[in-house]
Amino acid sequence: MPMWEDEDPAASKDQTPKQRLLDWIRSKIPEKNITNFTSDWNDGTAIAALVDALGPGLNPNFESLSELIRRVDLQSDVIELN
Repeated sequence: MPMWEDEDPAASKDQTPKQRLLDWIRSKIPEKNITNFTSDWNDGTAIAALVDALGPGLNPNFESLSELIRRVDLQSDVIELN
């Protein structure tokens, strides 16, 4: 398998490509605590954070996106309660 930057060949020897990619993503955006390729990506904040991590300044408002999504989720919860 090809090597990625800063990759330890011994540590990645027994990992699948999917596991290696997940580890790489975690190293780029540790604050998002990504554990899978499904539900952790649903709200769009993980991809926004990854874009910003790989190209600082490409997505300068990704932090406000997280806040906006949190507010929409809270409003949805309130609507469901009524």
